[in-house]
Amino acid sequence: MVRFNDIFQTQKMNDLCGIELKDFEVTSGNKNISFEKDLAGLCPALFHTVLPYIFSFQNGSWFSWEQDKDSVTAMCPMGYVGVEVRRKGKNQAVVRVTESGLGCPRHKLGQEYATKVTSKTILLFDQIFPYLMYVKNRRRQVEFFHDSYWKISLKKSKSSKAVGSCFLEGEVSKRLSSVEVTGMLRGCAYHRGKAKYDFDRVSPKGFCLFAYHLIYPPALSRLYSGVCDDEVRVRCPGTKNYIVMKIIRRPKPFRVLYVFLEWFFRRVNFCQDITFDRVFVEVSEVKGCPANVAEGFSFEFGVKGLLCPASFDNLFSQIVNSDREGVFQCPAAPCRIKFGLGLK
Repeated sequence: MVRFNDIFQTQKMNDLCGIELKDFEVTSGNKNISFEKDLAGLCPALFHTVLPYIFSFQNGSWFSWEQDKDSVTAMCPMGYVGVEVRRKGKNQAVVRVTESGLGCPRHKLGQEYATKVTSKTILLFDQIFPYLMYVKNRRRQVEFFHDSYWKISLKKSKSSKAVGSCFLEGEVSKRLSSVEVTGMLRGCAYHRGKAKYDFDRVSPKGFCLFAYHLIYPPALSRLYSGVCDDEVRVRCPGTKNYIVMKIIRRPKPFRVLYVFLEWFFRRVNFCQDITFDRVFVEVSEVKGCPANVAEGFSFEFGVKGLLCPASFDNLFSQIVNSDREGVFQCPAAPCRIKFGLGLK
């Protein structure tokens, strides 16, 4: 069996670990926003990893593979830090470090971080974080839409023309050829062994990567029994050109059977990843999408054969900045599946 430190102890600290929010300006019109209080001391990369779980907890979700319905375990994208995320009242969660590798410059074993963050802030930071490494390394501004128009830039840096997600989608498609599974502690429902996911299997074929990243938290919370509307409309981060999507939850056929199976496996202390519903994404409006996503385009969220959605979310910042090789990890602590980027 491959041990945690065998995989990661020789890996140098990635640019992702050096992201500091104080180095950036995030503005919408005359409004300047800071997330330092929301992070409560967490590394921005780790905060991005746990946000979808905190968002899901806020919506009443629970994760069927965990024995405790109020907690979930996760790993940072570098595989240095393992945490337990625990639901604690409205808009609150406690993140406890359960594992800390030699490479982490910030988090130590046993540390706890009490976060109090609204769903609105979660979704905004979830959109902002994947751009930060690109802004830092390329010295360029990035603009995107999230309820209003936002811009990210480096402090004390000469201004440059802002680029948006549509431009970055084209850049990524020129650089990234595949995402490859290079190792794991054990397989999961999506990944059983070493595999290569060509560019059109990283996300649903023909669908924009940035739109796919956007839908992850609301789709995840609906897949895992969130107490929320069965349908929600969201708009992609494009500014001049964009698509609007519906995220729709529908019960599985013979749903009661899946409910019984989940109850049975929990009863015998052998919890499994069992869901009761299916989640679909349907494009309901298009305004000049450069990726040629058409109105009516639809897919089911979480189907096998693609890169696991949780892994995609954890790797997305690296995908946006895909100009170098490295080893990155899915958030599932029991599996510890590591990935490499195949560059053109």
